[in-house]
Amino acid sequence: MLNDRLFINEQELDLSPDTVIALTFQINDLAELKDRQANFSNQFKLPMTRNNKMVLEDADMAQSVTRKPYRKLPARVIKNGIEVVTVGYAIIENAEGNFYNVTIYSGNTDFFDLIEGKLLSDLDLSAYNHTWNAANIIASRTNVSGYKYPVINWGDLVNTNRDVYAINQRPAMFVHTLMDRIFSEAGYNKSGAVLDDSNYKKILYVNGDLKHSDKFMAERSFRAHIEPASFTSVGIGLVGQWAGLDNHLTNDFFDPSNKVVLATWNVTQALAGKILLKERDMWHVKLKFEISGWVNGTSIFKIINGIEGVDIYTHPNSGAGGGNGTFTHTFDEITDFQFDIDYTLTSIYRQPVKIIFQNLTVNIIDGEVSGEPLNGNAGSSTTDTIDEGYVWNRAIIEMAGALGNDISQKQLIQTVAQIEGLIFASDPLTKTIIFKKFDEIVAAIPIAKDWTDKLHMEDKQWKLEFRTKYAQKNWLKYQEDSNDKDIIKGTGNGYFTVDDETLPIKKDLFTVPVSASKMEKQLVELDVPIIRKIESTVVDFAGVPVGDFKTDAAPRILVDDTQDIIGGDVNYIYSNTSFPLLGTTSFSTNVPLCYFRLPGKAFNLDFFSQLLYNYQGLIACLDKSKKATLPFKITTTDIEELDHFIPVYLAQCGLYFYINKIINWIKGTSITKVELVLLQRDYEDAIQFAGFLRNYELEEDGSDSLEESGEVSAREDN
Repeated sequence: MLNDRLFINEQELDLSPDTVIALTFQINDLAELKDRQANFSNQFKLPMTRNNKMVLEDADMAQSVTRKPYRKLPARVIKNGIEVVTVGYAIIENAEGNFYNVTIYSGNTDFFDLIEGKLLSDLDLSAYNHTWNAANIIASRTNVSGYKYPVINWGDLVNTNRDVYAINQRPAMFVHTLMDRIFSEAGYNKSGAVLDDSNYKKILYVNGDLKHSDKFMAERSFRAHIEPASFTSVGIGLVGQWAGLDNHLTNDFFDPSNKVVLATWNVTQALAGKILLKERDMWHVKLKFEISGWVNGTSIFKIINGIEGVDIYTHPNSGAGGGNGTFTHTFDEITDFQFDIDYTLTSIYRQPVKIIFQNLTVNIIDGEVSGEPLNGNAGSSTTDTIDEGYVWNRAIIEMAGALGNDISQKQLIQTVAQIEGLIFASDPLTKTIIFKKFDEIVAAIPIAKDWTDKLHMEDKQWKLEFRTKYAQKNWLKYQEDSNDKDIIKGTGNGYFTVDDETLPIKKDLFTVPVSASKMEKQLVELDVPIIRKIESTVVDFAGVPVGDFKTDAAPRILVDDTQDIIGGDVNYIYSNTSFPLLGTTSFSTNVPLCYFRLPGKAFNLDFFSQLLYNYQGLIACLDKSKKATLPFKITTTDIEELDHFIPVYLAQCGLYFYINKIINWIKGTSITKVELVLLQRDYEDAIQFAGFLRNYELEEDGSDSLEESGEVSAREDN
């Protein structure tokens, strides 16, 4: 007889003759839609043999410096010569007496551990970064993946015309593109019919911000040394440009694509003496300088910033503590720069500061200058901006940053699963997550596996449960957006009922971390969602009303509804590249409309619609529900071939079941408790099953052998 074998970090561990590794296999408990579940073992004992102590680096000793007890250790389990846990991890729970107490986890947990704590903004979406201009916004309207700019009323659209100010629209990402990136970056594949569903591929994720991600900020931020220089001036005032940046004294200077042009100190207005600035809008300067030859009343030393020529620093006279000597001055958050404009936006050169001096000698001894992009909403007139409103046609919209930090990658997957009514399992060998709708499991009844001969009722231990963790009224909800004054509370929510008066009256099954959106008629009777983030507008240099995006709003999901319209073109108005003229592009084809819920649509995102689309099979199983824990002869081959998505058939009652959980399977052909949920095709199935159990004239056996080990329940959903 083959014994169990355990490998941790690909090193085999010694097991005691009486060591029992009992495994529980599950994917999604139908009694709990909120979370996905992991496979797990009982907590078993590893003897402190020389080999085990070496592999676990003497974790039992107080003086040990190993981190093994604080890590998820890669683990495999082999039973009867078959690898039943191929990709799992072991946790050393504690050391007690002459044993280590260990638990094994596998299944869905591996993938979700990989993405734990990662936000959508952590994804590499650089392939979808684009210049913020009307051409890209308008061109995106035909996109079916990546990003597009759906027509949303952020607070500036009206119903009396079809004018859309391009600068006030915001990008969205297709959810299927985000899902592709999440799985690709985690090194996993995914499969399932839903992934090819046309409705799924129309779902957009919208945040409404144009912030930069931390990675983007870090890559485009810099710190550089200011080279020493000396100037003497008599008579008229001269101007020295802040240039001469040099990176030889810093390790974190990063200039991937000439975002800063390095030059030398210059006392003229020549372009060669300036800093060409793209994307960066926040500067910090520390300057150490020495002044000599100062004469009160005639000498001048000023640092000037901004298009208005505002003084940042004016050197005081000798009697005011200034004059000759060595000085250090630091100024931060310089966001208004001196411009040289030749009336084409592509030729705007920005200098963070300049010096005006006369009748003195200035020695620049040392200094440092640094900068980074402002992290906020592009186009706003407030400090919450990427740029101060003049970056149209030049700023980079970084899609990872535009997604915001509101939800994690795991939450997005969970949201998709909860909206679509999905159950998922993992194939560790191919590193694939498999998505199925519960209705697909019901539809798989014709290919059910026959477990008739495996049922072992002679064991006389069985348990029948009549209710689950649901309530009489079960709510599926969208997150409420407290800042959205337009939407009616509860929009998008839905519920289903269970006819069981012993259950609690009501329960929130889950709340997805995105909000519903109100639909309204705008742009001459077109259906448009409203997410009112614009609090006011300011007119830019070309006369375009630029929205001041201040209001915080929860992220949304919407359905892409790009279509041709009748009754007049939509007019996209924008600042032209030929300053200061306006541009307009008008079209009536491929208008990028979108919606949350609209009467007459075949696909809506509200939960009453989704319950109708995706939850009917589950709801049927909950009416007169039956969950039985029965004894089966489960072989190693059964475990190797286990597929929760394929029902099992029992000829004893002529019914079909979903395998909810295999509990504490040990090995070989051991008698194992299996949780089965009755798949009801009609209401008579539940009555038929109850009659089958009565025929055995057995009483429910509540012995501990029917229960899972409570020692691991705290980690079950990890």
